[in-house]
Amino acid sequence: MGRDLYEILGVKSSAPPDAIKRAYRRLVKRYHPDVSKQRGAKEMFLEVSEAYEILSNPLLRREYDERTAPTRTEMPYRPPQWPGTPRKVRVPEAYVRVSPPFSGYRDRMDSVQDRSMARRTRAAKVVWRAYVVTVFSMSGTLGVFGGYLLSMGASFQGGITIGASVMMLTLLLIAWLAKGVMAPEL
Repeated sequence: MGRDLYEILGVKSSAPPDAIKRAYRRLVKRYHPDVSKQRGAKEMFLEVSEAYEILSNPLLRREYDERTAPTRTEMPYRPPQWPGTPRKVRVPEAYVRVSPPFSGYRDRMDSVQDRSMARRTRAAKVVWRAYVVTVFSMSGTLGVFGGYLLSMGASFQGGITIGASVMMLTLLLIAWLAKGVMAPEL
């Protein structure tokens, strides 16, 4: 159905519901397949019935009106009126650059990712240094072990917390064992 529903019923788009109903009844009597022997009467009857079904329901009618209302893009285009006549301009080839679409975007994203990776690497190194300095005041073995955990934690996001937690639990366990709590009695 390519025709306008209002055009099928023969009413204006501003017609009230009772005018739509009257037009529908008039056309149904004319095109009903049992009454009319005209060629294409059955198709016209179906079009009239469909048009009435949509236009008699306020919600469907509003949706139809919104969908068929001319949009800004459908309005006729008028080119801007420039003073004078248009001129041809010759641009030297040195000023023309043709590049594939989004190439500049990809370059910018790569540089952002590189800077972000460099920042994360610097942060991991700073954390490693701070941790090793702190741990060197304890025993050497524990410092190396703790430093390993911290570097592992800084190598993936969220790992610093995990590495620090494991290291803290390990330190507590070693301190607890060092006090002799679990040392076998001789």
